[in-house]
Amino acid sequence: MIPITVRRDKARDPSLTLNLDTSITDAIVSHRLWRIRFTSALENGLEALRPEIVEAADQCALGKWLQATEIPRQVRESQQFNNVVELHRDFHRVAGLVLGFAKVGSRQQFSDALNPDGIFSQASSALVDALMALKRHSSSRGG
Repeated sequence: MIPITVRRDKARDPSLTLNLDTSITDAIVSHRLWRIRFTSALENGLEALRPEIVEAADQCALGKWLQATEIPRQVRESQQFNNVVELHRDFHRVAGLVLGFAKVGSRQQFSDALNPDGIFSQASSALVDALMALKRHSSSRGG
């Protein structure tokens, strides 16, 4: 779970930025693990992963964090935050699609999607880039 400790004023509590930065870093690590989850699921059985759940952007730790009311307004209203929300939705849409490839036996499409230039990798990289931009923005703006 991604911790959120952002209720305090940064001017009085410098740990605010650290906690928001840590939350974003945790989100990046968590989303990078999806490739490992998919590969493992393909090798060990796909029963545990269901495309309709994987497609739900509000069920993972990052999705829940993005909905948290504790995120400061100046961060929540930023273009960087909105980009993360949009790219996070896209990531889950693509992840569900890719998992669907594996479920119907299209191992080549599944494998192609996980390649560095594949749709899964592109969606994952775009989300990580957006999270890094949000992290830089929140650090520079005191969010």
